[in-house]
Amino acid sequence: ESTRQLQDVITDFWFNHFNVYFYKGADRYFTTQYAEQVIRPHVLGHFYHLLLATAQSPAMLFYLDNWRSVAPGAGARLAAYRARMQARRRARMARMGFLPATRRAPQRKVNPPGINENYGRELMELHTLGVNGGYTQRDVDQVALCLTGWTIRMPFRKPAFFFAPRLHSQRPKTVLGRRIDAGGKQDGIAVLKLLANSPATARHISDELAQRFVSDHPPQALVNRMVAVWLRSHGDLRQVMAAMIASPQFWSPRYAGDKFKAPLQMVASAARAVHARVYNPEHLVQVVAQMGEPLYLDLTPNGYSNRNPDWISSTGLVDRMNFSLALGAGWVPGMRISMPALPATAASSRADALTALAHAIGQPAPAPAVEKTMLANLRRLPHPAAGGWRSFGATSAQAGLSPAQEKLALGLLLGAPGFQHY
Repeated sequence: ESTRQLQDVITDFWFNHFNVYFYKGADRYFTTQYAEQVIRPHVLGHFYHLLLATAQSPAMLFYLDNWRSVAPGAGARLAAYRARMQARRRARMARMGFLPATRRAPQRKVNPPGINENYGRELMELHTLGVNGGYTQRDVDQVALCLTGWTIRMPFRKPAFFFAPRLHSQRPKTVLGRRIDAGGKQDGIAVLKLLANSPATARHISDELAQRFVSDHPPQALVNRMVAVWLRSHGDLRQVMAAMIASPQFWSPRYAGDKFKAPLQMVASAARAVHARVYNPEHLVQVVAQMGEPLYLDLTPNGYSNRNPDWISSTGLVDRMNFSLALGAGWVPGMRISMPALPATAASSRADALTALAHAIGQPAPAPAVEKTMLANLRRLPHPAAGGWRSFGATSAQAGLSPAQEKLALGLLLGAPGFQHY
């Protein structure tokens, strides 16, 4: 129902690019804020600001464990500090009478925290440079050192980004051949700026955007155009998107219908096509999950795939058709469809009515083979319509289709290849 469809589609793209897993501990409390206050405000801004916002978000810090990453040697000091604080708390409780004064705390061996490379690795491999971006394992180590001390204040109470100087590695680092010696929190800022402005990052993300919006194998000329705008504008995502949309490749018939909709795209676009008013989205969320894309539940940092083969399967196609038929019949719980009446010109034949119905949902007339199959299915439907079917606008006198046939035709069109591709 958004009036800013492109912004919502891009928000979905960037959440997937900077994926977090909802059920990893505290992330079940952080994810909503992450999507709405970290990702959404930056999707048409500069990439560096989006990268910084995700790097400092409690959701990402917790998901990829950077909140526990501390400089070598600082972990032992932190463990000793925590032990002293625990001893003081126990002594205070003993003085207040809550614990026996002679009771000693149980002795447990606790491994002190240390450097954690999870975020540093995914930052370069997935978020910026790409797997072939020219970095090495030493660069991963050095980036992780730059980001030590980037942690969460009160993660289970009132979570917020916090830089802890005592947990940060103070020695100089070298990332991609560049010396990083800004000091303290600025080490992390410097490495994020370095990665955000890298030509490898521009190419990696321009390719991903073109893959999402144009083709699994986007034309090199399009990617080159986007990279040039990225480098000229210092990663202005609005300008990069505008360059892609204005390109001849974006509008070329060669790439029309080249992409296959992911489950969330399919369900959302189908609801839009039938002018649905959703008053309870719970069932739609379950449908998207059944098709293989449970929201916010991709366990790996990669996020869900943008490639066609990963969404095309016999089971998935059956699920899509079942949903389409239920939607066309008005049987999907929690929503109401309000299709407009078909034009009177559709009354001459079932084929004309089918074409008019396809146009009403924003699709061209079905291909001859598809149309033949649909008409054969419509002829099998009993006439008049079975009880409980109601026309959504057109009547049998208007369109040459009974109310039940209208519903079946709509479901078949939504489940057909023409609607599943974009």
